Amino acid sequence: MGIKESISAIEIDVDGISDPKLKSIFIQLLNIMEQQSQEIKELKEENQRLRDENVRLKGEKGKPDIRPQKKENKDISSEKERKSKNNKRNRNSKEKKHKIKIDRVERCDIPADQLPSDVVFKGYQNNIVQDIIIKTDNIQFQKAVYYSPSLKKTFIAPLPKGYKGEFGPNVKTIILVQHFISKMTEPEIVRFLNNYGIHISAATVSRIITDDQDVFHAEKTDIVKAGLPATPYQQMDDTSARVNGINYYTHVLCNPLYTAYFTKPRKDRLTILEILCQNELSFRFDESAYALMAQMKLSEKTLMKLKKVVSKKNMKRSEVEVLLEQLFPEAGTHKKSRQIIREASAIISYQHRSDAIQILLTDDAPQFKQVTTLSALCWVHDGRHYKKLEPIFP
Repeated sequence: MGIKESISAIEIDVDGISDPKLKSIFIQLLNIMEQQSQEIKELKEENQRLRDENVRLKGEKGKPDIRPQKKENKDISSEKERKSKNNKRNRNSKEKKHKIKIDRVERCDIPADQLPSDVVFKGYQNNIVQDIIIKTDNIQFQKAVYYSPSLKKTFIAPLPKGYKGEFGPNVKTIILVQHFISKMTEPEIVRFLNNYGIHISAATVSRIITDDQDVFHAEKTDIVKAGLPATPYQQMDDTSARVNGINYYTHVLCNPLYTAYFTKPRKDRLTILEILCQNELSFRFDESAYALMAQMKLSEKTLMKLKKVVSKKNMKRSEVEVLLEQLFPEAGTHKKSRQIIREASAIISYQHRSDAIQILLTDDAPQFKQVTTLSALCWVHDGRHYKKLEPIFP
């Protein structure tokens, strides 16, 4: 019998101890046992790792990593657990039928010679079958051509809206959907289209994916502008990304109504503020900014020098850089002080905006701190602390 099983067999009623001194001693002893139990567990795991490493150095295999038996898990303090099948709602075909668009209705009947003479027609039983047709829709546009002898000018009718170049809007849509949603590579997209009679090169597919996407960027900007004031809070996170072999960061900005992605070379506070401001970053130098700089550990000496050289309250990025060059003439020096001045003045400037959000829901990363008036930890990161606990007493 292990220590947990032995302790669980003991009925421990700390609240039933009437003597306060004895109760305090008993609680301290239980806490010591908890700590020792955890240390014993960690030492056993470390000992096993050392044994396995020793065995591997001798050319043998260590203890196999056998996963524990799966149990019903109601603790959903991570996204992976939240999506486990035990927490999924049972879905059946009836729940999705109302979402299916009916394109045509086809009636199935039974030949009269296969039915008895006394049958009575009772109507139809619906049976929805989903199918898809992929076929070409190649169009030969005949554009009217006119010539004006007096103007010596030719007039040619334009193509309908959405048609430009050799490929129509539907082909371009399929390419974008397959690449960005289905994650298909460009050669696979070419192979798919060629298989259905669309003769297109890999270079053209690449151009469609990368060029003429201004309409999507404009749509994203409009979505973010509408989404920012839609709720009293915004949620942010970031993850690593690679752009042309260089390490970048993909920032996620969202609330229950939208999600937007921004790939940037950095993940500091200025980058977070640029995203929230939609690249309309400004800097403010007032008593609130100076107080925040002092809170962020800017030296009093530097702060006094800064107040003397500041010429106006609100500045642009270029003006702040000129100010920092004046304050720190030697290039590459006082990096931390420069960072504090930039971030504190940008934070205060943002918080004075009429559209500034009040609450930012994030993890505990430093770049999110102090950006907004209030901050909150998401439930996943809060729950992780409790998952680390392994108590042996009730």
